[in-house]
Amino acid sequence: MKGEFYRMEYEAWDEGTDALTLEQEAAYLRLCHQMYRRRGAVPDNPATLARLWRCHPNKARKLLGDLLALGKVTRTEGGLANARVARELHHRGIASAHRAEAGRTGGLRSGETRRKSLTGHDPDEAPASSGANQRREEKSREEPHHAEGPETSQQPPALDDRTLEAALREAAGFDNDPSPGLFVVGPVHALMAEGYDLDRHILPVVRSLKAQGKRWSSWRYIVPAVREHKAGPAAPGAASAPEDPARIRRGLLAMARGFVLEERWSDAWGPRRGEPGCRIPDAVWREADDAADAERAAREERRRAAEPAHP
Repeated sequence: MKGEFYRMEYEAWDEGTDALTLEQEAAYLRLCHQMYRRRGAVPDNPATLARLWRCHPNKARKLLGDLLALGKVTRTEGGLANARVARELHHRGIASAHRAEAGRTGGLRSGETRRKSLTGHDPDEAPASSGANQRREEKSREEPHHAEGPETSQQPPALDDRTLEAALREAAGFDNDPSPGLFVVGPVHALMAEGYDLDRHILPVVRSLKAQGKRWSSWRYIVPAVREHKAGPAAPGAASAPEDPARIRRGLLAMARGFVLEERWSDAWGPRRGEPGCRIPDAVWREADDAADAERAAREERRRAAEPAHP
């Protein structure tokens, strides 16, 4: 079985761990490994951390306290989490949902092709081109499928991940909730691929659950409620409610800040800063610059505070 791996931007890692001792950095690295392995938070338990870090539980408590104080780890309902790991797992969730949807679409198309092939021949006559049909179906399953027809062409473009996440958090009242599962919006993308409209079907359900006092740590929680909602999926080509400009701006600001601070960017977001066609306004880039400067200053202050005092 091929081993799993995750991307590490070594310059960002070196900069982000500059204030850590070698011991703290090693503990942080092993904790991140475990989050990727578990695909989520690590239990906030001294015995578990002692096994992970190969040390006494008292030492594990001390290391955990250091990492919490330095902002490398946060406590959530599910355990110990890290925002960067959660974002990476978020992107994996999106890719997995897209692959599953492509596989489902391919299976439906293949079944339809087989049915047409069978109905196009006399029952007593074996289709002479069955081998060629099978090869065509196999090739069709291997190639990416694109929806066809005039109805699909009228569908609005999908929201980018950050804008969708901001809209969901705002509706749920989870703006500052660090739960790793809330960074993974793949389940909501899958709902939208089924035809559910964000503004008419998904967000009203989220607001209703919030009004009922419900709490959750993953967007998978809302999927059954959306599907059971009496409105049902949107009709193909149905008009969506206008986008909220404030929500869109928050999503663009999050994209710009991630690029300025850590050079995070997805090709799905289009041209980058300074490239023709970049859809993020200059004013948003300036605000992202200011936010990044403030965060770098805070990092430097934490680093200096962590340095041992010299007599």
